[in-house]
Amino acid sequence: MKRNFLSIKKILLLVAMAALWLSQAMAAPTDTVLRLFSQAFPDAKYTRWVEDNEYYIVSFTRDETQCRIWYDKAGTLVYALRYCGESELPLSVLLTVKKEYADKHIAGVTELTNKNGVSYELLLNDNKKWYVVKSSSDGDMYLKYAMKKQ
Repeated sequence: MKRNFLSIKKILLLVAMAALWLSQAMAAPTDTVLRLFSQAFPDAKYTRWVEDNEYYIVSFTRDETQCRIWYDKAGTLVYALRYCGESELPLSVLLTVKKEYADKHIAGVTELTNKNGVSYELLLNDNKKWYVVKSSSDGDMYLKYAMKKQ
């Protein structure tokens, strides 16, 4: 009896996951949104669109860099993420992080763009901890949190 109950739970979980996936299924954005995206990123590869309530979200790769953009229905960029490396940081951010966290390695960078501008979230590490540091595009930064390595 217990075994059948677990199987039913697994089936229900799979059905719920499928329903979630279908609710964010591949979307066909408006011609305006497609045109704006194609003009801005003619070299985009591996493009995938989904619709989530009031937004069209496009994930794609550009110059080996993964990107994700949220457009509203009118085609206005609402939010964008770009997952990049140390070499793609603005010099002001790179100089500040190398000064303030000289003994840390930059493991990853997420560039965030929205109506307030561009900011960066840097994943740093050393032998003992992982660090997440937020930075403005001009290099003002602060430690968001740190976690011990296992």
